[in-house]
Amino acid sequence: MMETLLGRAKNARKVNSIFGEGVNPLMRKIREGLGLLGLPSDILLRHGNKRVVYGVALARNFRDLLVGLSDSPSYVVPQARVVHRTELLADFWRKRWVLRRLARPGILDEIAIHRYTYPIQHGAQVPLPTEKKNAPSLWAHAAS
Repeated sequence: MMETLLGRAKNARKVNSIFGEGVNPLMRKIREGLGLLGLPSDILLRHGNKRVVYGVALARNFRDLLVGLSDSPSYVVPQARVVHRTELLADFWRKRWVLRRLARPGILDEIAIHRYTYPIQHGAQVPLPTEKKNAPSLWAHAAS
């Protein structure tokens, strides 16, 4: 119902809920819809959950850098040898993320269903709307 309301509003921003539109398009739709209805979205959408922010110390002296006590970083990952640096990061990613997921039962079966050859089918794919038979096409007028 909120999507219908937003679709009919003249000044509503178009939120398509597709990859690349930013964080949580559903919440943006709800917030904007509540505003159109004259309801206080900032109060109604307050959930009380704290936002978690993760940080990674890329320099050994990051604290001194952040407070201005040091001018140059002492990087944890060497900055000189690009190939070696990339190998270190990839190795960390494999140990930290890939190996743990591969250890989960059934994960290889889940991965096997993804296809990157035609017809492409994978979990990150954005499903496109399908045309119904005998339904007016968006391109019908352009072709005539």
